[in-house]
Amino acid sequence: MLNTNVTGWNTSGTWNLTSQGWKGTAASNQNIGAISSTSSDNFTYESDVLITDPYALGTLLFRSNADGTQAYGLQIDPNLDRLRLYKTDGNVTLAQADTQVDTGKVYRVRIKAQGSSIKIYWQYDFLNPTGYNPLLTVTDASYTQGFTGIGVYNGSAVFQNILISTLKTNLEGWTVSGGGSWVPQLGGFKGTSSGSSDTYNIAAAGMSDFVLEGDLSVDNGASHGTAGLVFRAASASSGGYVLNIDPNLDRVRLFNRSGGSTIATANMSIDTGRVYHVEIIASGSSIKVYVDGGVTPVISATDSAYTSGVIGLNAFNGTAYFQNVYAADLSQYYNETYRPQYHFTETRNRSSDPNGLVYYQGEYHMFHQQDGEWAHAVSTDLVHWKRLPLAIPRNDAGDAWSGGAVVDLNNVSGLFPGGSGIIAYYTSFNPEKPNGNQKIHIAYSSDKGRTWTDYANNPVVENPGGSNGNWDFRDPKVVWDADHSKWVMVVSGNDNVRFYTSTNLLNWTYASTFGYGPYLHGGIMECPDLFQLPVDGNSANKKWVLVLSTGAVPATQGSASEYFVGSFDGTTFTSDNPAATVLRTEQGKDMYAAMTFDGIPAADGRRISIGWMSNWDYPFSFPTSPWNGQMSVPRELKLTDIAGTGIRLTETPVAEMDALRGAAASINNVTVTPASANPLATVTGTAYEIDAVLELPAGSTATEFGFHLREGGGQKTVVGYKTGSSEMFVDRSSAGASEFTANFHPVQSTVLPLENGRVKMRIYVDQSSVEAFGNDGKAVFSDMIFPGSARNGLSFYATGGDVKIVSLNAYPLDNVWRSEPASGSTPQKVVMDQTRVQLAAGSVYRLYADVLPRSATDKTLVWSSSNPAVASVAQADSVSADVTAVAQGRTVITATTQTGGIASSTVVEVGSFTTNLTGWNSTPADSWRVTGDGVSGTFDKDSNYISGVSGANFTYEADVKLDRAGGAGSMIFRANADGSSGYYFNIDPNIKALRLFYKLNGGFSSSQMLAGVPATIISGTAYHVKIVTSGTNIKVYFDGASTPIIDVNDATFTSGYFGLNVFGGTASYQNVNKN
Repeated sequence: MLNTNVTGWNTSGTWNLTSQGWKGTAASNQNIGAISSTSSDNFTYESDVLITDPYALGTLLFRSNADGTQAYGLQIDPNLDRLRLYKTDGNVTLAQADTQVDTGKVYRVRIKAQGSSIKIYWQYDFLNPTGYNPLLTVTDASYTQGFTGIGVYNGSAVFQNILISTLKTNLEGWTVSGGGSWVPQLGGFKGTSSGSSDTYNIAAAGMSDFVLEGDLSVDNGASHGTAGLVFRAASASSGGYVLNIDPNLDRVRLFNRSGGSTIATANMSIDTGRVYHVEIIASGSSIKVYVDGGVTPVISATDSAYTSGVIGLNAFNGTAYFQNVYAADLSQYYNETYRPQYHFTETRNRSSDPNGLVYYQGEYHMFHQQDGEWAHAVSTDLVHWKRLPLAIPRNDAGDAWSGGAVVDLNNVSGLFPGGSGIIAYYTSFNPEKPNGNQKIHIAYSSDKGRTWTDYANNPVVENPGGSNGNWDFRDPKVVWDADHSKWVMVVSGNDNVRFYTSTNLLNWTYASTFGYGPYLHGGIMECPDLFQLPVDGNSANKKWVLVLSTGAVPATQGSASEYFVGSFDGTTFTSDNPAATVLRTEQGKDMYAAMTFDGIPAADGRRISIGWMSNWDYPFSFPTSPWNGQMSVPRELKLTDIAGTGIRLTETPVAEMDALRGAAASINNVTVTPASANPLATVTGTAYEIDAVLELPAGSTATEFGFHLREGGGQKTVVGYKTGSSEMFVDRSSAGASEFTANFHPVQSTVLPLENGRVKMRIYVDQSSVEAFGNDGKAVFSDMIFPGSARNGLSFYATGGDVKIVSLNAYPLDNVWRSEPASGSTPQKVVMDQTRVQLAAGSVYRLYADVLPRSATDKTLVWSSSNPAVASVAQADSVSADVTAVAQGRTVITATTQTGGIASSTVVEVGSFTTNLTGWNSTPADSWRVTGDGVSGTFDKDSNYISGVSGANFTYEADVKLDRAGGAGSMIFRANADGSSGYYFNIDPNIKALRLFYKLNGGFSSSQMLAGVPATIISGTAYHVKIVTSGTNIKVYFDGASTPIIDVNDATFTSGYFGLNVFGGTASYQNVNKN
């Protein structure tokens, strides 16, 4: 099997597809080649390469003519241990580098060609990844554009994962129309028209109502050109609408592709060479267009000429560039299982630490980490966010890790002549230098954060260990110290934070250090923030607050958040409290890297914070797709002097959140007993706010009271109060899915004394989170939860005695991403608990559904199965049905409203696991299930599935498939009952290796590695593994080979149990047999 996005191959010589990739075999002293029809000028081109013969050469060709006689070649030579960049015409060497090249080992080579610059990156280690810094750098302009290819000389070489940089998109089946050319590029697709004409590149899939997004730019040399998105087209060559950006006329234009009649235009500055983010929402005859983060559509038109059709790209009168072009059916947009309704999440991709929060010229900017780069979104109200193109990408200096940003209003930096702008401070982390050689870089923007320039004299602060220092030194946050008229930068440094000062935002002087020893209350100190706040609103009594996130350690049940209150004299921060005093900003488990906004006007005066809702015990393990990671609701921070306790930081949701409220369900002055009916029985929802004042009457014997949230079918999250210990708590032990990790930490609590016998609770509930604030933010809990989408129950309970609801308002909260039915008496939408369910034959699964709007009078559902022979369905009650898995296959379970015929469906896949082993048990529990691929384990770390069968000498076989989304797997043998000790045959595509090792009491070291075989494993492909043992001899056969890839002798274990393993993703096993 070959994984590649390069197409149209023309070969010479012998080429064969193998389980490892595409193998070329050349006769002695002969060349063979494969040239694609994929052409480009500026690109990255990369491949895994494995050379099997010591005197063979493997070559990557680029910017080539059709037969490879005029091209650049990157030659990999195991005989001379050398990489050589040359021109094929005349065999002219441009550069070469000595590096060890072993036969039979997998290497990753990447070529970056941009103009006359050519850089070669060489990765030889995948366990401790190399290849970040270029091994060769050449300037040559002999060839400017051409085809990509591969070649072999004098033996055999295998190529796999042959990839060229291209358009990131979920659209497929592209067809060029209208002439011109379309080529993959560093920045996506490059479309060039033939003269002053149109060229189109149209995808195959058609859509009616949708959200279409893309990043568009017009080439600097095409001032009279345009870049456009095509939608609802009849075909590649006819019909549909075009929305384009036009730098010549400084406008955005929506027009009919047939005849070119203009439907609507909007005047706005459009510059060549600049990337613009365009979002089109088409719903019926309504077409709305948003550009560059605007919250108001620049075009809002009505036109019914086209109701459905295909989507594509358009360049006119020059060259245009396109990237991140994605289309989503409107009914599915931000409608996935667990997708938040009012929290910020990326459409797709991962998001973590908020970075550079800043307010500037009417916009709140939220940058955040996205795999070592700064993603970007803007809002005018902290609630409705619009995404922008990537702000700060990784560069040759390193990844762009976390940091902060400030507004330079008075141009003290000199970077904004005659104006102002934003300066971002980020951590430059180079993966190939000692501990990343972390240092502080800046980038700046003079156009409201839309484009960014790296500062020419970076770094502005070196690593304290020197030019190759390995100190932890990251997450800079800059704040203005008005008392001393200087800027202050605080930087985390593992067990301390360091302070620097500046008067011009560019030149920084070390000032002091805070931390060490008794001040270290958890894991390493990260993501510091520093700001001044008045105590109880008294501007004459201000304190400095230093906020930190701390890394994951058992003592704090993962990562945590804390703060110090004290003074800052312009050089040194001093805590008001003894070093042993621990002040927590957060009692929940899912809050990290919280940061406050810079630049909020003095007239507003608030200190507003947003954090990443996750924990470093399971940072990206959540069962969400295609996104991972969400931000908290924005919170206002205050200092409050609490009698008998001291000055403490409080957090409450910002007032802007109130705009999302619908009509409240209210309860006032109602006493609830343990025997009372649920006073909230008529209130349902999955996204809402509760604002309650609860009282423990004098003499009450109540031991506990609170709320059951997202309740239904045994699922619930409890936010409550224990009177005996005076503790507010969150219990998510039954909140829904949690089998993806062993460290979900289900219960959290903190002491929160009643105030005049009362406790205030303000709770924000969303599809996958709960944020609870006690007594005006004196206690704060932020927790992720993963209930079924239809679990909408809400109840109030009292245990052991009476509790009075003094006041309670439950507000439904609007969806900020899409329109949802909120009112009316007739059904408009059915929500299924899950969109996809995997079952084992013979099992019964309770499937829930919800009907919207919740005001609908008749919510009766009729259930059906498209294939009862696979799974049958029988109604269980008004909101659920029992699905019985009958036989292997696929069926669709549909719930249809009796009134109106509104329907929604869940795909049910019934699988079977073929094995002659019995007595299977999983560790940890619930992380393995039967699927269409056999038995599948999903876990963020190690999880074992161990049979009750043991053996000494045997043949042990299985078909192994690793999920495309990630994960490694192992076959376990001669193990103890839980697999913590035993042999592991491990398949890991991440490190491109097959390994045989053993574990002892769950531990593994390099001395326990018995054999390692380089391999280019393709996730999503099933491989057959056969393990044969006889005494101390262990043979491993892979993918049907007749000879073993591993043949070793080891006497650590002589017998034991058989099992399976998954690590860091999903692994599936079928036909697992022992003979």
